[in-house]
Amino acid sequence: MSWLIRTFASPIGQKVLTALTGLGLVGFLVMHLLGNLNLYRSEEAINSYAKVLHDIPGFPLIEAGLVLCFLAHIALVFNLTRINRAARNTDYKVKSTKQKGTWGRALVSTYMGVSGVVVLLFIIVHVGDMRMARGSYDSLYEHIHVVLGVGWKAALYVVGSAFVGWHLWHGFQSSFRSLGLGHAKYSPLLEKAGMALSIVLTLGFISIPLWIYFKGGQ
Repeated sequence: MSWLIRTFASPIGQKVLTALTGLGLVGFLVMHLLGNLNLYRSEEAINSYAKVLHDIPGFPLIEAGLVLCFLAHIALVFNLTRINRAARNTDYKVKSTKQKGTWGRALVSTYMGVSGVVVLLFIIVHVGDMRMARGSYDSLYEHIHVVLGVGWKAALYVVGSAFVGWHLWHGFQSSFRSLGLGHAKYSPLLEKAGMALSIVLTLGFISIPLWIYFKGGQ
């Protein structure tokens, strides 16, 4: 067990864990969107879907596991960012000729950090809206329409979904590189797959608040 702890305590091990938790969250987003698309079918469809989910034995444990996966991903990303920043500073002092590449990597890292913070704030709002405050409504369909029928909330969900998609696009290909699958033969395919997946998920999630708001909320 000690060797396992040492392995995942190392930067390489943490990159692997970051990749695995990230890909796990991507899988959740796919399933979450597929479930949310029941909104387009009918009120009964989305309410039935929610009931089936909550009737799964141990569903609260599944939710807790998802939260832990998300928190672990955030903690790992922040720690790796700290390690990479320290390494870049050292590299700059020793090899000043590589300054251009260092700035390029720093730029990507900075934007990923910013998008990650925005995604985190958006998810906190989303959980508060859709999970914590849902008890006051008998119908999930009704609750979603009440929340997203407000203009600024619909806009917030559009912007938040766009940031989720952007973060996923860059994080998807990075995850596979961290798992050692960044071969020149497969990287272009993974980049295209990540782009396609992020576009589909982004458009899918964005369509819901726009559809609800422009059809008049409830």
